[in-house]
This record gives sequence, C-alpha cells and structure tokens, in this order.
Amino acid sequence: MNRLDLKIRLSGKKISSLTEKTGFLRLPFLMVCCFLFQTDMSYGAPLESEVIIRRHNYIRGEQIPVKILLRNPAAQKIKNIHLEINLDNILKQDAVIKELAPGESKASAFNIATQALRSGDYKVSCMLKYENEKKQIFQFPVSICKRVNPDRLPVFFWIGGGAKPQSWKGILRMKELAEHGINLILCCCSEYRKEKYPIKTYYGAFFEPDKWRKAFDDALKYGMDIAPYFYSNAADFNDTPGVYAVDRNGKHLPGLRKVMPCPFEPAFIDFSKQLTKVVTEEMKDYPSFKYAMFNSEFSLKGTCQSARCRQRYSAAGFSDPLRIEAIKNGIIEDSNEKYRFPRWWWQEGLGDNLLNEQMARELKKIKPEVITWSEPFRDVALYNRKKGLDCLGDWCYCRQDPKRALYIETLIAAAKPEKQKTLQVFSLFCHPGF
Repeated sequence: MNRLDLKIRLSGKKISSLTEKTGFLRLPFLMVCCFLFQTDMSYGAPLESEVIIRRHNYIRGEQIPVKILLRNPAAQKIKNIHLEINLDNILKQDAVIKELAPGESKASAFNIATQALRSGDYKVSCMLKYENEKKQIFQFPVSICKRVNPDRLPVFFWIGGGAKPQSWKGILRMKELAEHGINLILCCCSEYRKEKYPIKTYYGAFFEPDKWRKAFDDALKYGMDIAPYFYSNAADFNDTPGVYAVDRNGKHLPGLRKVMPCPFEPAFIDFSKQLTKVVTEEMKDYPSFKYAMFNSEFSLKGTCQSARCRQRYSAAGFSDPLRIEAIKNGIIEDSNEKYRFPRWWWQEGLGDNLLNEQMARELKKIKPEVITWSEPFRDVALYNRKKGLDCLGDWCYCRQDPKRALYIETLIAAAKPEKQKTLQVFSLFCHPGF
C-alpha cells in the first residue's frame, strides 16, 4: 500500500473520505504522523485529538513512543478523561487527565516496551473514555524486528551518484533484494527543498523526507541498512554566482562534469553542511541509518583560479600553481616544487577532503555512531587524504581486474595514523556502460 487512506466519522455520520500521500497528515481535529496504515474511525464530539507516531518497525528492545494530544473545544470542562494504549491485548498502558478546561490542550506520552515480545507483526490501538463516551481513536500496525548481526559482511545495492528518481524502484523492491542476500542500500541526495536554497539538481536526487522515512522504516523489517550518499557537489549552482571553480580566463573549470563547485566557496560549504544537517536530523531515529558516504570522485582539470584560491596558493608558498603532472623519473627530492605542490594539492589544495570532513563533523553532532567514508582512495595514496572520516574506501570491478583486491594492503597502511577502518568494495554486477 503506497497511500494513506482515512475514513473520518463525526458524531456517527460520515463526513469525508480523504486520500493523502504517506507522511504527516494534519486535520483540524486529527493529526496522524505515520507512513502507512488504513483504519475506520468513529469519533465522538467534542474532544479533539492529535496522535503522533513516527515509525512502524522497531528492533526488539526499543520502545514504541506514542504521543496523544487532547484538546477541549467545548464551552464546558471535561473531567476524568481516560486513555488506554493496547498492543494486541499483550501490553497495556493507561493515563488519566483529570480535567480539560475550555480551549485547553494536554498531552499524554506512552512508551511501549518491546523486549518481551517475539519478532512479528502486532497492532497498537487506543481507547478514549470520558463521560458517557468510549471510542477507539486509532489503530495502527507495528512490527518487532530481529537485531541484525553487527559483524555481517555488507552486500551493497548501489543506486549511484547520478541517481534519478526512478532509481527508487530499487528501494521499493527492498524485500526482493533482501531475499537475494543484499543487506545495505546506498541512496543519493544532492538537494533538499528549502526556500533558502531554491536551486535545482543535475540528477533530480532531491531529499524527499516522506519517501526516505518510509524507506528507512521498512528497512528494519527486511534486515536492511541504508546509507545516504551526501553528494552536494552534484547540485546546480547556476543561480549562485562565484560557486563554480574557474580557470585563468574566468571560465568554468570542468572536472567530473562540465562545471564543478569549488570546495572553498562559502556558499557551497554552507549548502553542503546544511544538506547534511537536514537529512541527518530527519533520519536520526532510524536504526537502519548506520552508514553515510560523502562527495566522492571529486576532480578538476587544472587548478581553480578564483581570487580566493589564488590567495590560498600564495599563502601556501606557491606563487604560480603548476599543472599537476606525473613524475617520470622515479624518486624525486622532497624540496622539488613538482612534488611539493601535488602533495599539498591532494592533502589541502583541492579541498574535497576538507569539505567532507566538515560535513562528517555536522553528521556526528547529531548521530555520532554512523560510520562515514568517501571514495576512491586510489586517486592518490597519501596520508591524511581522507582525514576526519571513519573509513578509507575504494572499489574495484572484479570483472575487469580481480588483482585490484590487493589494494586492501594500501588501505590498511594508510588507515593506521588516524586508526580508521577500511572499506574495500567489490562490484560484482555493473549497470550498462561499465
């Protein structure tokens, strides 16, 4: 079921039939915050209610939080209001509100313990009793899920950095993917809808909260984890002057795409950090959110020549930035500028790693247990190339060259100074074109 269908009755008479998209539904007398349920309700005037439920799936041992807000719109007091939460007649909780004055609102919060429940599907309902009224004001399904083995081998389903909206078909096939042994899905987000940032995206990879909430919630039922790919450099900054990297003539400097944002431009840094904050804040309550990937495969064909970047080169002791060229004759002295500049460039000058470090820091403030990484490490093997992230990541296409699996030795060596983890990905199946 992909839609939320509610049939509303007031004083025993059906007054409307509403069909809304899944997500948060707000009505004058009812708000149900959930993703997916269908119910028939009879409601007795005059009490109004709001029911706030965020998830349908929980790991055994978690608590199921339910918040109910009651409001008295009548001209007289209502006394001795009784609320009872019932989970399939196995667990019950109740609360009493002694009285509600005219126009007054009060909230009751319930936390349903799950550690004694078996894995499976249940229903949670709530009865409202006051004066001569006794009504069931809501009923919704919940699933208690097994805790997955934290040491299992992650098997990715990689939607890709250039994910178009139709790539979410993979998310919707989560049950089928799980049956084939896949336990982790990476999904891209390069934009979010907000008035402060009214910009478009190259790939249409907008962060859509309702869709993401349902995916992160459903993931628990199928033993899946989901890793957001914070791909802020895919955003379209055409309406924000000065964000893109430029050459000496002021023309956009190409890289992975025809235009690339400069990681040192404040507007791009601010946007990237905000993207991370918005997504992490929305998804922080979902146990399936265990990993996060940041801007990867960032490259420029040359060095950015904006006024800001020229000042950086000068401050680092490079009056005229050199083209990054490979050294042909083996060993080179440490003082040689053709060595000094490329080394500085990859550790500090390009700036993609510094931006990712800032984004990871924003994520960790909200959800510190998430494992972070960026890839590939093989663009250049230098210490501190991926500083501030939990993992050094790389991948190889086994169909083309299985010997690349040996690169794990390089990752292990590079990870030692920061005590980072290593993430060597083997791509077993590739989409057309690879």
